[in-house]
Amino acid sequence: LENLDSDSSYEVYVEPVNAHGVGEPSTSIVFRTMNKTIEDILENLPVLDPSSCCLKSGIKPQCSPLCSYNANISDVISLSHTCKDDFSKIVRCSAAGRDHLPCCARRGISDACLPLCQAVHQTSTG
Repeated sequence: LENLDSDSSYEVYVEPVNAHGVGEPSTSIVFRTMNKTIEDILENLPVLDPSSCCLKSGIKPQCSPLCSYNANISDVISLSHTCKDDFSKIVRCSAAGRDHLPCCARRGISDACLPLCQAVHQTSTG
C-alpha cells in the first residue's frame, strides 16, 4: 500500500477478479498508520556504514575500497581476485544485512543481480 496518510485508519480487503467475474471478498483487516512523517522516520534511522561493518567482519585491509557506497568499477575489477573470499561479507555489509529485493524488483534490476539485493553472494560456476 502506498500514499497512506499518517495517523489514519484504513480497512483493506481483496476481491478476486477474472474472466468469470468478481469473487467473494477476503476477510478485511483494519489498521492504523503511525503518527510520523517520512522525515521523522528518516531522521531516526541508524546511519549505515559498510566500512565499519567490513572492518568488524574481518575482510582483508586491501579490500576496504569495496566497502563503500563510492566504490568504483575499476576497484571491483582490480580487487576481484584478491577479495574473492571476502565478497560475501562485502555484499552483506553493503546491503546492511537487509532484504532489498522488493525495491530492486520495482526498479527493474536483472534477475541475475537480484541475489545481491538480498545480501546473498552466489559464486559463479562459469
